[in-house]
Amino acid sequence: MTMSNPFHHFILNRRHFLGLAVALFLGLSVSQASALSADTPLPDIPEAYCVPVDAAVEQAEVIAVTASNRMAVELDGEVVIVRLLAIDTNSTTEAAAAHALLDTQALTGRSVTLVGDGMDTDEEGNLMRYVFSEDSFVNFSLIEQGYATVAHESFYASCYGFFLVAQAEAQQERLGTWIPADVRMDPAEWQQWPVVPLISENARKIYLNGLGLGNNPNAFTIYGDCQSLAWRLFAPLDRADYQLPEEYLYLEYTRYQFGGSFERNPITTADSATVASMYSVLWADRKQCQPGENPLACEWNVHNPSIAFISLGTNWKGTAREYEDYLRRLVQDSINLGILPIVVTKVDSSGMDYPLNRVMAQVAYDYDIPLWNFWAAVQDMPNRGMDPDDPRGIHFLPEAYTIKRLTGLMSLHAVLEAGE
Repeated sequence: MTMSNPFHHFILNRRHFLGLAVALFLGLSVSQASALSADTPLPDIPEAYCVPVDAAVEQAEVIAVTASNRMAVELDGEVVIVRLLAIDTNSTTEAAAAHALLDTQALTGRSVTLVGDGMDTDEEGNLMRYVFSEDSFVNFSLIEQGYATVAHESFYASCYGFFLVAQAEAQQERLGTWIPADVRMDPAEWQQWPVVPLISENARKIYLNGLGLGNNPNAFTIYGDCQSLAWRLFAPLDRADYQLPEEYLYLEYTRYQFGGSFERNPITTADSATVASMYSVLWADRKQCQPGENPLACEWNVHNPSIAFISLGTNWKGTAREYEDYLRRLVQDSINLGILPIVVTKVDSSGMDYPLNRVMAQVAYDYDIPLWNFWAAVQDMPNRGMDPDDPRGIHFLPEAYTIKRLTGLMSLHAVLEAGE
């Protein structure tokens, strides 16, 4: 004897309740949104409770499947085309559409129950029907798995609200067509990457995992050099008199969310710092750090950040491969603690083709983490935003720092939005 899963029934009953509420909100009658009567020849499953009690019911045999949402059936001795009512498989991803087709093709040669609801045919003369096969509500199943979406032109249908709830849950669980796409770009074309990073599903999971581990959602840090010192970069965002430009007012919540981190000098940010110095106890702040702690371990213990910008490379004197080895170590160690690393491209010269930026892009790609492409943000500025009077050629013009400050805030905002 197969035991039913009470949690599954709870989910279905909850969905039935929510679907009923949506149906009532849309103005459908209570009888349309109520459960089927006992003598209705349909499976007594919660998924079917949205079908009207007075619906026309017909038995048919599937002869062939002509598309993921269409099938040829034999009905009363005639072959007709049936289109699955209230669902859309044309606006899904290719992978989801392929799964929908496989599921629908599995009905070939089987007896199905067809149920009408409202519109009888579409503009092509195809029958518009709910389709049941044994204990499966085919239309609902495709939406529940994320293989189809709700056809909004079918808002009149009794199951419309019920389907919307199933779609919302598939979207929340990232099923089928709702599986986030791979947003990574070719590292060799890093110069074309967007300034503000797209937050991938993997990056989102790292961030949320860190919050689950107890990382502070209101704290970020920087593994940086002199270009990232608070007074130069983010400190103005913590001043009460600072005003965001009008077009950036939507960032005010993000500014509030991370208040206190902007004006703070991280233990991992210092003049002449490099990817290697992050692991040297000689670079740790003796006033804040325990004996034997390197800057990274100390910063994690003191500040407990959920996000870390990695903006290092200006002072690097080793090879690109050595830099890459340290950068990968920084990224992996951060991820292990649930800290989302955001790699930041550099503008000051590290060779005419910016080899370290190419390394950063490759690492960001391999770990599927965000890359804040500050390099791209200042390419239209005179001297790429670098101060022409700086003999070392490593400091920016004030206008470039303004751009970096805002695009950094936008990068934090992107993470918050993805984590919602």
